[in-house]
Amino acid sequence: MTPVPIPDGCTQPQIVAHRGASVVLNRTDQAIGNTLPAFLRAVELGADAVELDVLDYNALQRGRLAGARAVHLHASQLSEEVVSKIRHGGCEVHAWGINDPSTYAAARELQISRLCTDNLEEILKLQKDTIHESIH
Repeated sequence: MTPVPIPDGCTQPQIVAHRGASVVLNRTDQAIGNTLPAFLRAVELGADAVELDVLDYNALQRGRLAGARAVHLHASQLSEEVVSKIRHGGCEVHAWGINDPSTYAAARELQISRLCTDNLEEILKLQKDTIHESIH
């Protein structure tokens, strides 16, 4: 497999703190995930960004409260209604758990441009196949 190049201007990967700093080494300094203290602690520790887990019914509200530019939905939460609501609220939609042809197709149909996968090789192949089909 060919490595994916790092984009111009980036010297190293960005670190995204999932649910903030919900796990830290010093037990007296623990923060509960998906809370403001966890997000603030992640920034203090040097995270480039934070990601919070939300359910689709409150994704936009929580995203706005956190000052988010994007809301990350799990593949099971992707629907035209939810994605449209979030976009009309002024946030981008990114998708997590895009690991197979059906979730990739759903994300593509909803025109979600940023995907997170545990199955990179298969998703890159699907993407290549989709681009090849649209050219011909």
